[in-house]
Amino acid sequence: MHKVIGVLLLLLLFSCGKQRLWVKGKVQQKTFAREIPIQIKNGLIFVEVAVNGRPCNFLMDTGAPTLIDAQLVEELGLKTKAFGTAVDSYDRRNRIDYTVLETITIDSINFIRQGALISDLRSVPVFDCLDIDGLLGANLMRNACWQMDYKNEVIRIQEDCEGFIYSADWIVMPFRVNNQGTPKLSVTLGDSLRLSDVTLDFGSSSGLSLDLEAVEEMFDPAGADLFTAGAAGVGLYGVELDSIWFMSPKALFTSREDLILHGVRARIRRKGGHLFGTQILREFRSTIDWQNNELVLEPVPMGEKRSPVWKNFGCALQPNGEVLEVAQLVYPSLAVESGLVLGDTVVAINSLPVDATDFCEARALFGATDPIELTIQRQENHLRVNLRQQDLFDAPQNKATKKP
Repeated sequence: MHKVIGVLLLLLLFSCGKQRLWVKGKVQQKTFAREIPIQIKNGLIFVEVAVNGRPCNFLMDTGAPTLIDAQLVEELGLKTKAFGTAVDSYDRRNRIDYTVLETITIDSINFIRQGALISDLRSVPVFDCLDIDGLLGANLMRNACWQMDYKNEVIRIQEDCEGFIYSADWIVMPFRVNNQGTPKLSVTLGDSLRLSDVTLDFGSSSGLSLDLEAVEEMFDPAGADLFTAGAAGVGLYGVELDSIWFMSPKALFTSREDLILHGVRARIRRKGGHLFGTQILREFRSTIDWQNNELVLEPVPMGEKRSPVWKNFGCALQPNGEVLEVAQLVYPSLAVESGLVLGDTVVAINSLPVDATDFCEARALFGATDPIELTIQRQENHLRVNLRQQDLFDAPQNKATKKP
């Protein structure tokens, strides 16, 4: 089941005091160098940490400040204060509180006095399934040099980047940072489209996501040969309903005209700004140097730089009240050809009865089973739909049958 996760948080700051919250933390040790195992789920990096001594599972997210689940705040008895307004990756706003974490320990590295926002992460079904206790955000990460190694499933953390030796074909991408420390990149798409303010977002499981307004002169959604309808993705404040369209520029380049990838697929959406996510980043060993404001990308040795692959059944499910519903469809796909429609109630997967309480199990089945059989209830009728995974990025030659 495909569901793009984007936890990007932009903060509306109205006082210098609140801005200082994101720069007051530091690392207790003066020198350190650690290699730490990670879990990778759908391209996202999960790290075992300890918050004030309590073991936790945090998602690494350079597109957001550090954030902690509300239940954990209550368990730890942390003091909270009103922060202001936060905006999630789909431009939805909500009031939010914050706390200061005395210690976040990663391996034996102690990040102390770290500001953290508070949110009820477990109330969002996808986050609950991923067992997320919080986010390792940019304000914490900017206190060290971080290297993300997808191939070996480790991260490396040092006080600076001087000890790293890069491969001969390394790429350097300069960046600037916003108040919370999130890196902002510049890229060139195809022959001429130059984009700035592109968020380096290890918390987004997509690749390159772009604002429709930025590309409307060269891209017409009505002519898209691959698009989605229904749920566009999941942000901090829940599911966003909208369409996503895809365009296929010849290549993606840095602002210095170095090639990043051939045949990149860019996601076009109405909200959320430009994102540089893990579908691209996992093709590289990435080092973030906050001291020199540089992202270093080293291609993973896999021969030619590959075009992205999107293996999927062509649909996604989401809880709605007490039932599971078809919440997203991809056009074209076998799901559409099989007659699925948005809002169909799924009552069984591979003959196993399911409802809203089985959402996490349903996600696991979608990720581990191929082919798969859905039993759909539509009014008084039960329909069986058999699906198999396909690379949807190869599907546009099969014309879509419907426009959202």
